[in-house]
Amino acid sequence: MRQGLQWLHSRAYPLRVLLEVAGLFLLANVLQRLWLRAVLEEQRWELGVWAELLLYTLPVCALMVWRGIRLARQSMAERVGRRLRPLILNCCAVFALGLTLSAGLVHYQIESVKSTAQARFDHLVELLAGDVKLRFDLPAKGLRGLAALFEARLQFYEDEFRRYVVARNMLRDFPGVSGFGFIERVERDELENFLQREQTRTHELKLSTSGDAADLFIVKYIEPLENNLPALGFDLGAEPVRRAAAERALRSGQATLTPFLKPIPNPQSSIRSSDFLFLLPLHHIGAELSTEPQRLAASAGLLYAPIKLSELLADIGHNTQGLLSFKLFEGSNTVPAALLFELDGERPREAPGPASGADQQEHMFQVSQTIFVGGQPLTLLLTSTHQFDALVIEGKPFWAGVGGVALSMMSVMVLWLFGIGRARALFIADEMTAGFRQASTEAEAALREHQFLLDTLKHHSLVSSADAKGLFTYANDEFCLVSGYRRDELLGERFDIVATLPESLATLNDARGQIFRGKLWSGELGHLNKQGQAYWVKTTIAPFLDASGQVERFVAIHTDISRQKQAETEMRLRSEQLAAIFALSPDGFVSFDAQHLVRYISPAFNTLTGLSSAAVLGLEADALLALLAQQGAESAARVSMAQLHEASHVIELERPTHRVLELTLRQGQSIEIAQVLQLRDVSHQVEVDRMKSEFLHTAAHELRTPMASIYGFSELLISRDMAPERQKQFLKKIYSQSQVMVAIINDLLDLARMEARGDKDLNLQRVELGAVLAQAVEQFEVPEGRAAVELDLAAAPCFVKIDANSVLHVLRNLLSNAYKYSPAGGAVQLRMLGSTATQVCFEVQDHGIGMSAEQLSHITERFYRADKSGTVLGAGLGMSIVKDILDLQGGELKITSEPGLGSTVRVLLPISQAELSPPQSTLLPG
Repeated sequence: MRQGLQWLHSRAYPLRVLLEVAGLFLLANVLQRLWLRAVLEEQRWELGVWAELLLYTLPVCALMVWRGIRLARQSMAERVGRRLRPLILNCCAVFALGLTLSAGLVHYQIESVKSTAQARFDHLVELLAGDVKLRFDLPAKGLRGLAALFEARLQFYEDEFRRYVVARNMLRDFPGVSGFGFIERVERDELENFLQREQTRTHELKLSTSGDAADLFIVKYIEPLENNLPALGFDLGAEPVRRAAAERALRSGQATLTPFLKPIPNPQSSIRSSDFLFLLPLHHIGAELSTEPQRLAASAGLLYAPIKLSELLADIGHNTQGLLSFKLFEGSNTVPAALLFELDGERPREAPGPASGADQQEHMFQVSQTIFVGGQPLTLLLTSTHQFDALVIEGKPFWAGVGGVALSMMSVMVLWLFGIGRARALFIADEMTAGFRQASTEAEAALREHQFLLDTLKHHSLVSSADAKGLFTYANDEFCLVSGYRRDELLGERFDIVATLPESLATLNDARGQIFRGKLWSGELGHLNKQGQAYWVKTTIAPFLDASGQVERFVAIHTDISRQKQAETEMRLRSEQLAAIFALSPDGFVSFDAQHLVRYISPAFNTLTGLSSAAVLGLEADALLALLAQQGAESAARVSMAQLHEASHVIELERPTHRVLELTLRQGQSIEIAQVLQLRDVSHQVEVDRMKSEFLHTAAHELRTPMASIYGFSELLISRDMAPERQKQFLKKIYSQSQVMVAIINDLLDLARMEARGDKDLNLQRVELGAVLAQAVEQFEVPEGRAAVELDLAAAPCFVKIDANSVLHVLRNLLSNAYKYSPAGGAVQLRMLGSTATQVCFEVQDHGIGMSAEQLSHITERFYRADKSGTVLGAGLGMSIVKDILDLQGGELKITSEPGLGSTVRVLLPISQAELSPPQSTLLPG
């Protein structure tokens, strides 16, 4: 009975363990389907492989460890009686080592799958991108055929044009093209003559246009006519986007593709809306076309083809078998404008709209390419589909991990059985041999698969290898094609036979240092091919070590990134140019996106407004104006964006300094820059206008005062009989006021002349300053009853380079003021002071009424008079004229004065350094 129970237990125990393992696998499968897939749906597939592997293996491993330890305690305690701790520790170490190796195997399988998938993805991308480019090239081929017909006939006839187009199979040869047409450019003043010439046509040409442009782009022919009859006679120039494309084609002389066209906003129009127009300019035979005016003069019209994008790309995804999805954007890959078309696996759909960000759903691969069609950049965003991901993964990493875990558990079981006894160990060894034989078969299969992956890589990348001395041992066809060298020219030569660009030498030296130390290196390198042309590659170099740890050979895998580097260089240069322009511009600029949010501000904006970039970026347009209003006066708060759309407006800011800014709003031409706000500092212009108004007002007032006296005394002389003495007294008044008026007018004329001509009227000569001062004293008429000017000249002559007549004018004004503002008498002195290496100084000093510090600060302002009583005649222009004359000749004016103590005016003039022979030291006439 006891033996029977033991037999039954020995048979039931493995069955129970097997049922437990099956239950755990079933539970893991349910969790994977109901929970794990939903959690990892948006994650990378490698994470899913690891998660599934852990979900399936960890519970089973835990169960087997628990069962094994329990069984070992029972069996070894009964049969051997040894301590379990050493055996358990050995089994745990072997199991940990097996799990580590299994993880490495899974990682290797994942990398192998990724390499295979990358090669396949690149091939599919090449097929799909080439198909898209070919579709867009078809309309250009048809238009070139029509251009050849024009060159043969030198003009188009309606019947010939129709026969040529009808003879083509439009659906087969030109999918997506609604027809082919001819556009004639007609000046508006020649429109009636054009319509009269077209009255004899088979189909009546009905003109459809709007606006008042100087020329029209009229569709003269369009075939097949039954599909495009409403377009006949349509003026493409009436719509801005179509006009811009037509003018660009005529000026450049090249085939041109319009931007994506919105439907024509005319509900009565029956013209079928096209997504694009392909335009090809025609020119008269033999005309010179090297410059834009020559191309415009030789223009014979435009050929065009309307394109419907959904029909052009109707079956675009048939050659990718649903493994790729792609989106077609208008614009370059750095600045995509609008989503035009989307292919989701094998389900294409037309999707015009704004450009979106990166795909939120995680894909295995994604690449962006830019193609140029008719001068317009189009961007392809290609991504792998879930069908592609499932096809390339095929569960290999998962089963490799399961197999590795199983082998690890088998190794532990083997070690455990060795510990139980020799007989059972031999039995387990046989089973282990069978397992290793199966593992060897699987390893050979994996090796063959690895070789297949390497062969695939060689056909789709630039692959080369070199020995430890750096000599080429292999180069695939792609490497030879890009480098320009034949394979026999490379083999046996050093790797540096392919020249490296100077800017990549440092990177190459760093790569050498790493790979010769046995480390993997990745980076970008620039080379020159055999023809001397530069190209760039993204390179990964892997060193292979021998048994002693020394480098045995190198394998390099390259990817051609020349186009990417060229695009990066162009974008960097363009960004640097725009940044330099904005940095140098004194005007501030603010750009808004399609949502009217601030996306960029120039440095000058911060300087003009005192606002930081952080406070402005991201604001709405009205919020920005409100922020400016906080910096300014009441006028800034009254300006709105609606007003700026109509005209420019001026606002005043009080912070950081008082400024007057002119705001101008300009509309942008793209979605990224919807509108631009320009801020121009017009503070100087406003101040100049204010000063001119104040000047005219003061001049009129100063002239009116003597004129009133002249008018009043004249009226008295005319209307009344007076004694001769009384008449003579009035005439003296009239004469004195006329002198004041003449002096004011002369001063105004002098100011006007100096402002208009500057230093053009100056006759700068080298003269002796003492002679000029003596001449000024001699010519000056001292007021009656006053002492003459006291002249004090230097002992040595001093030569200056000045306009002597204007300096005499300065001296007359200074001497006149000295006598005028010292009515109580006192000496007036003119002294010539010392000189420096560059300047000589003379001064005029009086002992009159003097000036306060406030009066002194305004003394050189126009129409300013220190004496407000009116007893001293004058218009207040003398000192202003003096300062202007000295400024034009490089001189300086310095005034010191105290009330009641008189004033001292010092004049500094530049010394003449030229040694002229003989110098002019004679007195000047007048």
